[in-house]
Amino acid sequence: MEKEAKAEALADLDDFLELSKKLGKDNKGYIEDYKIYYNAWFDFLDNKDKYKSYEEYLEKNNIEY
Repeated sequence: MEKEAKAEALADLDDFLELSKKLGKDNKGYIEDYKIYYNAWFDFLDNKDKYKSYEEYLEKNNIEY
């Protein structure tokens, strides 16, 4: 189920990027950041027994937030 949710979330970001382009909005930088956090979130869920929190996961994996 998590793999499906991850794939759906990332597909939604791709859709959002396409919509942004059609509207003449430059959201590519934001979307790239969101992809980092989405991938990190799902990896955290797969390994949450190793971390006290998502914040700790981000810190230990050198992901700025």
